[in-house]
This record gives sequence, C-alpha cells and structure tokens, in this order.
Amino acid sequence: MTVIFDPNLRRKLWTEDKARRILTEQSGLADIVLPGVAEGEFLFGTSDIKEIGQSFLGLGANLAIVKLGAKGAHYFSGSENARVPGFKVERVIDPIGAGDAFAAGFITGLIENLPLKDAVVRANGFGAMVTLVKGDVEGLPERMELEQFIGQASFEDVQR
Repeated sequence: MTVIFDPNLRRKLWTEDKARRILTEQSGLADIVLPGVAEGEFLFGTSDIKEIGQSFLGLGANLAIVKLGAKGAHYFSGSENARVPGFKVERVIDPIGAGDAFAAGFITGLIENLPLKDAVVRANGFGAMVTLVKGDVEGLPERMELEQFIGQASFEDVQR
C-alpha cells in the first residue's frame, strides 16, 4: 500500500510546535508527500524549493511533490527531480480546492501507471481547472474535459 500525505497546514487548529512535530512525523511515515511551499517553509524554515523537497526525502518519503500554485509543481525522488510548469488560466474564480484537486489528479495518474512527470502534469491540470469555477469540487474534470484542457494549452499558456 502506498501512503500519500498532504501536510495541509491549518495554524488555527493547534500550536505551532505541535503542528510542526506531528506534520513532520507524519511526512516521514508517508511514501509520497504533497506539500505546498508554505508547509515546507513552516516545517523546515526555508522557502527554497529544492531544500524543501530534499528535506521531505530526508524524513523518509520516497517522493515529494512541492506545489507551487499557478507556477506548477516540482517533484523530488531519489533518482529524479524536475519542475513541471502550471497552466495559465485567464481568471481564477475560486482557488478553494485546488490543492485537493491536485492530489486527486496525481493519484489518478498513479493508478493509471502514468510516468511521474505525466502524473504531475495531470495534477497541475486538475488544480488549474478547479479554480475556474466556484466551489471546491465542482470543477473536477471528467477525463475528456481534462484532455481537452491540457491539449489546448499552447506553449504560451503554460507558465514558466
């Protein structure tokens, strides 16, 4: 069984010391960790993407994918590390749920045995598409919608 963990920091739920201790411990128990830069900065005291990714690997995760919002994501494993650009959207309607959509897109890519980079591209697509509508799950795409969205993204549409 593969364990995937999104630290999803919620400062109002507990003290910072307790949050840091528990989120660090749980990250080390997971096979795959899906933090944002804010979680990495909170846990490791740095906003450097590479330091964040390597720190999660150092805790024991096999794969860390640092979410960069509209700029995409950067993944780190023992043998690979690469940035995957995000998709430009003309107007963000509601960012709520984009991180969860990212996770859903990535997990479906894993289930379908996509190469790592392609699974992250899919995750970025899910995350971007969710921001186009109001609500946290209403924008989750069907396969054809996702393929059309990704297929229509020209080089200029993909953020560098």
